[in-house]
Amino acid sequence: MNKKLDWSLLIFAYNEEGSIGKVIEKAIQFSQKNLHGKTEIIVLDDGSEDTTKEIILSYVARYPQIKAHFHEQNKGIGMALKTVYSFAQNEYVCAIPADNQFDIDLLYNVEPFGDNQFHSFYRKQPYTNPFRNFLNQFNRVFNRILFGIQLKDVNWVKVYKLQQLNSISTELNSSLIESEICVKIMLKGIRAIESFSPYLPRESGVSKGGSFRTVKKAISEIYILYSVVKKSKRAQKNA
Repeated sequence: MNKKLDWSLLIFAYNEEGSIGKVIEKAIQFSQKNLHGKTEIIVLDDGSEDTTKEIILSYVARYPQIKAHFHEQNKGIGMALKTVYSFAQNEYVCAIPADNQFDIDLLYNVEPFGDNQFHSFYRKQPYTNPFRNFLNQFNRVFNRILFGIQLKDVNWVKVYKLQQLNSISTELNSSLIESEICVKIMLKGIRAIESFSPYLPRESGVSKGGSFRTVKKAISEIYILYSVVKKSKRAQKNA
């Protein structure tokens, strides 16, 4: 890696004792190779009921560059993302799930981009989980029809500029928060650089993002998202 990029790698976990260590180690390797830039590693445990918290604390004890935060109880993916995004301090911000299904090495290929761009990874293959399939397809159609936003995979890993995240406020608490972020920054004229990301097989644990509870919560916030975006559009028009 010979590009000077300052990274905030944000890892969020819920009951991922079988994979959280591998993801943290990959983030540490990335940090060690990023010789021309700074890398901060922030890990959030979203109220895990297994040994995820203890594993995180063991890495914090060995690697002082890792900062950890903990939700007392599980708040869901939306609140987990809001929390980790709020702690980011470096220019390039990437939230990474702790299930080890995203290959962190793909970040080596991210080229510096301007303030009017962000990087969006997408997956091609359908998911085995029917709820996750439904949620991803629904979000894509919903964003395209209502907001004119076309992204291949709004629910997968993104790389934002810190100032882009700081320029908006988020109101949703479900998995639709990524839709809210993307729509709001794209209304500002910021466009996506999209690149393919293989969806690595889950080696342990159970998918939480594709649960019925997650889909139900996302559906319950659809009208809120629509209202929030309408308000943002009016604000943009009157600015």
